[in-house]
Amino acid sequence: MSTNLENLRAWAEIDLDALRHNVMYARRLVGPEVKILCSVKADAYGHGLPQIAGILMQSGVDLFGVANIPEALTIRTIGKGWSVLLLSAVLPTEIKSAVTNRFSPSLSSFDEARSFNDEALRQGITLPVHVVVDTGMRRLGFWHETASEDIPQLTEFKNLELRGLYTHFASADIDPAFTRIQRQRFLKVRKTLLSQGLDFPLVHCANSAGLLRGSDNHFNLVRPGLMIYGASPMSRFRKELRPALCLKARITFIKDVAKGQSISYGRMFTAKSKMRVATVAIGYGDGYPRQASDRACVLVGGVLCRQLGRVTMDQIMVDVSKLPAVKTGDEVTLIGKQGNLEITADHLAKWSDTISYEIFTGITKRVPRIYRGTTAS
Repeated sequence: MSTNLENLRAWAEIDLDALRHNVMYARRLVGPEVKILCSVKADAYGHGLPQIAGILMQSGVDLFGVANIPEALTIRTIGKGWSVLLLSAVLPTEIKSAVTNRFSPSLSSFDEARSFNDEALRQGITLPVHVVVDTGMRRLGFWHETASEDIPQLTEFKNLELRGLYTHFASADIDPAFTRIQRQRFLKVRKTLLSQGLDFPLVHCANSAGLLRGSDNHFNLVRPGLMIYGASPMSRFRKELRPALCLKARITFIKDVAKGQSISYGRMFTAKSKMRVATVAIGYGDGYPRQASDRACVLVGGVLCRQLGRVTMDQIMVDVSKLPAVKTGDEVTLIGKQGNLEITADHLAKWSDTISYEIFTGITKRVPRIYRGTTAS
């Protein structure tokens, strides 16, 4: 790696071996016969899609799930012909590109299917599609109560291959009862379709939480996202996963603050006694959440240090009173391990009243990604 870390103010380190480990763990859970679709939306959850896609494919991922056409096109620049499922609805103006590149759309209506079929007919191809059953997410899909009547009508579109049938769990991480209801609704739709002679080669419903909950949710394809990047939607599985991302920054200034002096915008924090304060080169412009203001901690020299006052666009302030030897240029860990301590994305999310997904995807392009591991180049 040619990057000189000493010249970086803030950066994220991505452990490619951790990604491989997490894919292998998912594979052990689902077995060799179940396909793995890895969700790589939002720049692979902030880890860097161009760098991550190839590693995931080498690690045994079978296909990719993305939110939009640009993400799908990025994958195709890395691997020609790799299978891509568009997990969000497309705009009418994007249909031509989706068909041209043979990205599989997720269909939620008869009108969508007609538009894709018409374009596929114009281009003289048969397009593989996945059909969504809405079992309670209320985002996309044919509503489960009428899906068994609506979905068979799609067979009239001869330029569409009904490749997959799926649903999406709304709260598999926190609500097993509603997850069971969704699964039962999905099974009922599938059973009725099978009785009508309509089978789908790929059947899927399990996101990370659904996958971890057990084999009843696996069918023949699973869709892990968060767990592949080393964070678990359920705490009991965290020890099995390896976090792939660390977020770090450097101290740029150190000063003494007297009792009664306030720190940062809005005077949110006032020193109760004399203290030593470090300014760190990261802020909400880098994706460090403003909502964590005066609530978060960081690691400096292996010591847990409190973040003080309002998070600003480019800098935060940290209490380093317990570290007399600290100096400018020293490394600060905001997510990751330092010494015997670790701050996880879940910790930062809790301090910010959000979820780890938002922490990862919120890290901006201003923060360089540095790739580590046996597969890094």
